Amino acid sequence: MAIYKGDSRYFSCYSLKLKDFLIENDCEIIDTFRNIETEKRCWVFLIDDKVSALLTEWSLNRPKT
Repeated sequence: MAIYKGDSRYFSCYSLKLKDFLIENDCEIIDTFRNIETEKRCWVFLIDDKVSALLTEWSLNRPKT
């Protein structure tokens, strides 16, 4: 398994809603794992222009609940 922490080329997503949003917009998951400490599922995306723009859109319009 690769190490993604601190590597700015990758986005580690722990939000199911955000993961679904990225998938709905044709972004590809490159890896998935469970955090050893929290046991939460994480989905990893390669950051490119599309993912970056979608993350900006999400942060401006994300659901508050």
